[in-house]
Amino acid sequence: MANKGHASIAFRKKDLNILKRFRKPHDIQDFLNSISYDEIPGTSSPRMVMEEGKANCFEGALFAAAALRMIGRTPLIVDMIAQNDDDHVIALFKGGNTTAPSRNQIRQCSGTEILCSGRSEN
Repeated sequence: MANKGHASIAFRKKDLNILKRFRKPHDIQDFLNSISYDEIPGTSSPRMVMEEGKANCFEGALFAAAALRMIGRTPLIVDMIAQNDDDHVIALFKGGNTTAPSRNQIRQCSGTEILCSGRSEN
């Protein structure tokens, strides 16, 4: 596993055992796809997401950012503000052909494929 720095301090041993199973960003998305969508308003920590097995969009992005950090990626949380719908929050990271791990009640939005290359596409 990559150098974690101080990231592991906030997690209990049982949490770290779950996080150690993630080798690639896709593993994080698979985990998010396997848990329930949390429809109760509020925000749970990544620890609570693992403990309760549910997450809303924002909680999924926070969890994904923490898990990405644990596998040596530098995440960036992005809030996409919607006009006539709920906002959608994702955890972006650099590297190859990748996805942005996310949790959404609309399955088509989860694991959003990154379509831009990171440079201006005018």
